[in-house]
Formats: sequence, C-alpha cells, structure tokens
Amino acid sequence: MNRKGKFKSRKNIFKNLSKRQKKILFIPTLAFLIQVFLAVRIQGYDWFAASGSNSTNGLGLLLDNGYAPPNAWLGADGESYLRGLQGLSRDGLFSTDRNLSYWPAGYPLLLWPLFILFQGHFFLSVSVFQSFYYAFACGLFLLEIDKTRIGKLTFALACFLVFNPTLALNTIAIGYEVPVASCIILCTASIMRVFRLKNEKSIRLDLSLFGLSSFAAIIMQPRSILFILVLIICWRIAIDGNKFATLTTIFLMSIVALAPTTLILRNLEANGYPSISTNLGTTMSIGAGSSTSGGYGIGNTNVACPKAQESIDAASADSEMVKCVLKWYFDNPQKSSVLFLNKAKFFWSPWFGPEANGTMARNPWLINHPFNSVVSTPGGKDFVYGSIGQAISWLWMLSGLFLMGLGFTRLWQLGGIERVVGLVALALIIINMLTSMATIGDHRFRIPTLGLSLVLQALGLLTLGSRKNLIGSTGAQRRVKK
Repeated sequence: MNRKGKFKSRKNIFKNLSKRQKKILFIPTLAFLIQVFLAVRIQGYDWFAASGSNSTNGLGLLLDNGYAPPNAWLGADGESYLRGLQGLSRDGLFSTDRNLSYWPAGYPLLLWPLFILFQGHFFLSVSVFQSFYYAFACGLFLLEIDKTRIGKLTFALACFLVFNPTLALNTIAIGYEVPVASCIILCTASIMRVFRLKNEKSIRLDLSLFGLSSFAAIIMQPRSILFILVLIICWRIAIDGNKFATLTTIFLMSIVALAPTTLILRNLEANGYPSISTNLGTTMSIGAGSSTSGGYGIGNTNVACPKAQESIDAASADSEMVKCVLKWYFDNPQKSSVLFLNKAKFFWSPWFGPEANGTMARNPWLINHPFNSVVSTPGGKDFVYGSIGQAISWLWMLSGLFLMGLGFTRLWQLGGIERVVGLVALALIIINMLTSMATIGDHRFRIPTLGLSLVLQALGLLTLGSRKNLIGSTGAQRRVKK
C-alpha cells in the first residue's frame, strides 16, 4: 500500500467511529491536552543551554546541582533513573553506572531514544509520550467497556480513570509507575478485543499491542512478569480454538523471557554478573526485622547477614540478603505475620494523613493537595494527624476496598466478558499486593494496578444499592435498537 493509501486507511478508521465512540475518545484526548499544557508550564533549570548544547553534560549539571528539570516532575527515584540515562548516553549500552544495575535498567533504556532524538526538549518529550500512551491505553479500554453490558457507565468510568489526580499528574513525572499502569490497561483492552472479535485480523493487531506493552512493562519493572503471565493465560483462553492459538501464545511467552534476559545480559557484559538488578535484598530487608513495622522508614532493620557482607559482587550480596530475610521470616513466624498485615495496610494507605506510608512524597497530587494548607497551622495539623484524621484515613481505606469488592461482584454477576474483566482486574491487584507484602509496605507499589482498582471502585460506587444501574445492552445491541 502506498503512502496515500495508508493515509486514506487511517482517515477511514476515524470516519468509521460512531458519534458515541468519538465522544468517548474525546475524554482521554482532553486529559492528554491538559497534561501537555501543564508540562509546558513547568519551569525548571535550562540544563541544555547551560551545557553548551551537550545533552549528557547538561543532564549532569542538572543532577549535580539538584535543580528541578523543566516540563516534568521528578518521581520517587527520578534522579536515579536520570543518572542511569546519563551513564547510557556517556558510555553506551554496557555502562557500568551503578544506577543501571542496582535498579532495573529498563526505564532508562526506554528513555534513551527520546534523549537522543529530542535533546533539549527531552523532558517535554517524556511528558508528552507518557501522557499520550496513557490516553491511548485508556481510550482503547473504554471503547471495549462500551461494548459490554456496563457500557452505559462508560462516560462515568472514563472520568474516574482519566482524571484521577495521581495517575493523570504522574504521566508528567520521571518514573516507571504510570507507564506500567498504561501497559496493564492496554493489555487488558487487547484481551477484551480478542474475546469479542476472535478473528485473524484482530489477533494480529492485538498481538502487537499486547506483545509490545508486555515487553515494556516487564523491562521497566521485572515483577510485572507476574501480571503478564496472568494476562497470557487469559489470552490463551480467549483465542482457544483459533489456528494461531499455540503460535501466538509461544510468541508472548518468548516476550516474557526476552525482557528480563535483556537486562541480565546487559549486566553480565557490563558488570560480570548475571542479574536483573541488585536491589531486591535491600528492599526486602527494609520490611523485615524485629524492630521494624514493615513499612518504608519505620524502625530499623536488623536482619544479620554476614554472607552478604563477604560477597564478592553486588549480585551475590543481593542474593545472600534475600536468603537471610527469608530465613528470618521462617524463624520468626509470629512477628512475620504482623509485618505482613502491616505491609498490606501500608499498600492500601492514603497518599496523605496519619496512616499514609510509602515513597509518594513527590506525588504531584500530594504536593498540591488541598489539605496541605490545613496542616500548615498547629490546629490543622492536630486535626489531620489526630484521632479524627485516623478515623477518616481508615474510612477511606475500608470504603475503597468495599467498593472494589462490590464492583467485582457486579461484574461476576453478569458473567461473560464482564466476569473475565473482573477476574483479571482482581487477580492483578491481589498479585501486586502480595509482591508488596513480600518486600516492603509502600503505597506507591499499587500504582501499576491503580487503573484497574479504580475501575472496580467506580463501578461499585456507580451501582451502589441498585443492580439495575449496571445491567444493560451491549454496544452491538444498542446499535440494533437504534
């Protein structure tokens, strides 16, 4: 097909959308435009001009002086990812920079092409790309939701998902969390499409979307492999009976293997040891020990591990620390059970208030939270962090869990694709919580599945007390009626 034919094909795709579908897509599009507007207005250090247009040196100037970047915010580990990116730009793929081995190198690797292509506009390009990807994932997911029996709630669900302050604002932050959340949403939408269409053309398109998103999610955060394996099982069920079922499943499993293998081979060549990253033992040790509460920055870790200190390299030390922490858990079952419960509580804790715990201090929504002005006064601080604030925090957590359970129950009652969506969402949320409980209680860790939990919570809220508000015609049936 020539270039003119391709353009005409794309134009026809948009033209074939119904008025309702265009209205649905308008919501994530509007959110995307607002995010770009905000990104453009973020003031920061002119790192590119200060370095004489040498992007690598300019990034070093920004980091060494602790300046804020323009057109983007720094996430929890933003400086570490940018240090890793600086190492890639300076030394190439096999850079020995510690930030590329201690943390998984996937996120800096994905930022690298944008750094090369856009140079002085690098931070703006990251904000635009991450915002567009989130909008695209949400748009495809919402179009699929509209074709189910909860389609009448699509616009309300769209507002909950697209304009959630934490997800929407963190698309313009340097951090892997929301990009991984976008990957999970897009993979879920692809599975819904395959369940609905079950044709060869759809499988080819959705295989590409699913495969690329799976690779990106795993390479940015390797524990995402657990999410992707659940989604691949759903994929296999969705295309059962198709002649390409086995072949496409093998392809997706290859993607699952390729992403961590890429990180392992990079570290093997750069540092001489086969490891995805070397921070697992440290993370696990923060949440273990007799004088800790399982959360970030609470108490001191005291899991003795002499073998870790005697190790010859970082990967061996990390492996030994993991063993020491696991041994401590088995040797202290009573204390461990309390820690695991605390970690579950911290996972669901609010971003703000007396029960909040985790590494979301840089959450743009938290920084601009309306309660910040309240706690600036002694009376306001006593109110927020006192018994009333604790009661509100617990009400927030319990009501969120209740609504999420209610939303899942509604989808289960419907059966069909709606039940599949509910099962996928709940399974990924539970897996995410369990992996957090195995390491450290941190509310930031729930962001990769926050989009799915928001959908369940919004569904529970919108149908609270009335099952009739949920059950309706599918998109196809509504078109027939018209």
